[in-house]
Amino acid sequence: RNYQKKWGELDIVALKDKSLHFFEVKSVTSHFMDKLRNSHRPEDNVDGWKIKHLRRMVETYLNEKYGESDIEFQFHILCVYMNMIQRTAKVRWIKNVIM
Repeated sequence: RNYQKKWGELDIVALKDKSLHFFEVKSVTSHFMDKLRNSHRPEDNVDGWKIKHLRRMVETYLNEKYGESDIEFQFHILCVYMNMIQRTAKVRWIKNVIM
């Protein structure tokens, strides 16, 4: 599920094996695969400001849902590369990003 507040959103929040996983989804589109390989990378959009914003959202979520209890969590980025001509997409998962 996602998690929204007035000031932002967590794209995906999932619980697996008693550990929380937060996902930020970023995508780029291209009409040709060669351009797609050499184009802007989706993860480039997760810059310092975005990380600060996501950290605040994660803290808000943890405080609201789990209060003072300690819970293990990880943050991931899902990079989606979409080819609009072929109507295909590739997903790359960057696991356990340090915020």
